Amino acid sequence: MELFENLVSIIIPSRNIDFILCKTINEIRKLYKIVEIILILDEINEYPDFKNDKNIKIIKSVNRNMSAKRNLGVKNSNSKYIAFLDSDSYPNENWMEIAINFLENNKDYDAVTGCQFNWQSDDYKQRCLRLLRFNRFLAFKEWIKIIDIKTKEQDCYEFITSNLFIKRQTYESLGGMDENIYLAEDNEFSYRMKKNGCKIRFIPAFSVFHRENKLFPYLRKIYSIGYYYSYNLFKIKNINFIHLLIEVIPVILIFSLIALYFVFYKTGVNPNITFILPLIGFLIIFYESFLITKNFETKKYKTNKLKVFLFTYLAFVLFAFVYTISYFLGLIHFPSKKAEELYKHY
Repeated sequence: MELFENLVSIIIPSRNIDFILCKTINEIRKLYKIVEIILILDEINEYPDFKNDKNIKIIKSVNRNMSAKRNLGVKNSNSKYIAFLDSDSYPNENWMEIAINFLENNKDYDAVTGCQFNWQSDDYKQRCLRLLRFNRFLAFKEWIKIIDIKTKEQDCYEFITSNLFIKRQTYESLGGMDENIYLAEDNEFSYRMKKNGCKIRFIPAFSVFHRENKLFPYLRKIYSIGYYYSYNLFKIKNINFIHLLIEVIPVILIFSLIALYFVFYKTGVNPNITFILPLIGFLIIFYESFLITKNFETKKYKTNKLKVFLFTYLAFVLFAFVYTISYFLGLIHFPSKKAEELYKHY
């Protein structure tokens, strides 16, 4: 085990040291006593929980971008492998062993990623929000499997940096992450890896526990992501254009619906029939909410099916509304707070 730990540096970007980051560090230390942990912080504050841990390195960053923080962390490490976690994600059992064993025995692969599950202390609402975020209608195809431990091990071309294990040599050869990007830096880097022939393996058992936001911060996060993506639609290089096109679809559908309404109105056709389309949308949301509720672990979260369904349905509707509005406002460059102010990275 000690041999493994000496091969890896775990890099965690954060705003500062708070109870969430302390929880993450403590959970890592339960599994890996001596592995190097590099914290990249906006502000360095008191850290009594682990100030005597000689294998924790704390570095102040002048750039709040997650990409810049991760690059800084890599520059301050000397290990063969780099592991990226968010300050609110901590590893499951055998996390490091799974990744190192695979990469040591499969030299043609460059990185490993895997599943992400709710913190055990998350309530049923946070669980519902995670299931929504990775729902087949709301997430990229590559991301849906992230919450399903039953997914088969497979190659993939995209990852989320709250759970990534990568060869240091690969990371440096690609020039690290784009420090001009505030959001979607992992998408951009994934796409660049694919373009350069790098191979990523999705191993479900290589998993972490990742805390989900409460409803209001969750919706604020969705708004900022939608606004940022659309505002920078043609500015972000090395991004999967199909992904961006998919995200524009809700806005296109709304404009098409409005246009269709006026066409029917002008041609003498009853325009009210266009309201069938939104009704279909609400029925789809109803059905998806029902499926989530049907498979929900109510005993684990000490709740009942009715509460789960009502919250999921409401959150689904709000998600669709907020994301569509934010995307539209971003496309027209409507004055809004910058993503850096809206999306508060842990």
